[in-house]
Amino acid sequence: MLPIPPIGVSGRRRFISETNAEIRELYIGPRPARAPVEISELDRLPAPVALWLKKAGVVGRPRTSCARLLQRGELRTSPKAPFMQARADQYFRVVDPAFIWRVETKLLRVLSFTGRDRYAAGRGNMRIQLGSVMDVVNVDDQKIAEGALLRFLAEMVWFPSAALEAYIRWEAIDSTRARATLDDANLSVSATFEIDSQGRVAGVTAQRFLGGGEKATLEAWRVTCTDWKRFCGVEVPAVGSVSWDLERGNFVYYRWEITDLEYDQPEPFGQNSIWL
Repeated sequence: MLPIPPIGVSGRRRFISETNAEIRELYIGPRPARAPVEISELDRLPAPVALWLKKAGVVGRPRTSCARLLQRGELRTSPKAPFMQARADQYFRVVDPAFIWRVETKLLRVLSFTGRDRYAAGRGNMRIQLGSVMDVVNVDDQKIAEGALLRFLAEMVWFPSAALEAYIRWEAIDSTRARATLDDANLSVSATFEIDSQGRVAGVTAQRFLGGGEKATLEAWRVTCTDWKRFCGVEVPAVGSVSWDLERGNFVYYRWEITDLEYDQPEPFGQNSIWL
């Protein structure tokens, strides 16, 4: 049995410092001014996607070049495991798909986990540490990269103008669903977006690898949205869950709520940071 390391201040500070450096690196490079979305651009999209972007309020607003958000929620690692309180922040680069998500969870105020999920340029990495000092998971194979890119595709619901980016192709399914395919580097992933009658994204579904390595299996993956809110004038999903539809039943592993969302702020959160 592995020893349980103490929840150390120094380990947590090191995690914050290292991931802050990754976030700043994510945003290195020029950020040219981006033209506002024009209503005519929606004509080439499937009807439910056009309705979504119109209702979200992106028309007339500049395309998002980057985004950052704060989350709170509950996370668990298996269907029988208890939910752990979680808080997270996430940083997206939109012109070319990339993100960093970092999370801190606590179980019974005794065990603390920190995690970081990352994608850029065809590569993904998932790292989870116990007490911010001991790696529990640290994987970066192609299955992890595909899963991370799929995550970016689903999470563009928080910066909807990305639906118009050249790296995304849309295919109509019916009056409420459309399939998006995202091509980046050597990867290609697809997901189905479900739009309700009010033009809100109600869910995103896809086939995604559960885990990494040889034991990873391709499973049905679902993001469910249950409430919506406006941030910076754009309506986005604000409450929902993420789950796997497994043979033995549905496994909800993350319940999330967005508490803050900002566009075109290419740096880690400052005074509002969850890591202070």
